[in-house]
Amino acid sequence: MGNKLESQVDNFDNLEDHNSFITSVQFEENPVGTDFDPAELKKRVESGEDHASIKRRIEIGPRPFPSMVGAKP
Repeated sequence: MGNKLESQVDNFDNLEDHNSFITSVQFEENPVGTDFDPAELKKRVESGEDHASIKRRIEIGPRPFPSMVGAKP
């Protein structure tokens, strides 16, 4: 069956921004978030790109929770 790892981080500057996001339509439609390329993220950080730009979530539209691979109903 193998091992799986989920890594998810919500990064906000303050509690108000966090609360606003988790009550938004975007979060309701896609609580999982988007995929990212760690190597590309590293390049962006090392290039000096503004952290606000790096932290901005890329909206991909609705994305339901994935089903568990190998899970029995």
